[in-house]
Amino acid sequence: MKDQKNLMEKAKQAAQDIADRTKDAAQAARAKVDEAADKARAAMHDHKAETTHNPLEKAVEKVKAAVDRGKAAAHNVESEAAAKRAQK
Repeated sequence: MKDQKNLMEKAKQAAQDIADRTKDAAQAARAKVDEAADKARAAMHDHKAETTHNPLEKAVEKVKAAVDRGKAAAHNVESEAAAKRAQK
C-alpha cells in the first residue's frame, strides 16, 4: 500500500514536470513568433522611413523601427530563457 502511494506520487510529479516543460516550450515558441513579428514591423518602419519625403515622418518611423527592434530583442531573451527551462 505504501509503495503504491509512493508510485502514485512519483507519477503525479512526473506528469506535472511534463506539463511545466510543455508550457515553457509553448512560451518559447510564442516568444519566437513575437520576435519575428517585431522584426517584420521594424523592417516595415525602416522602409516607410526610407520612402517618405517628410522629415518628421521619417524620424517618427525610425523611432518606431528602433522600438520594434528592442521588442524583438526582449522577445529573443524571453524565448531563450523559456527554452532553457523546458530542457531541464
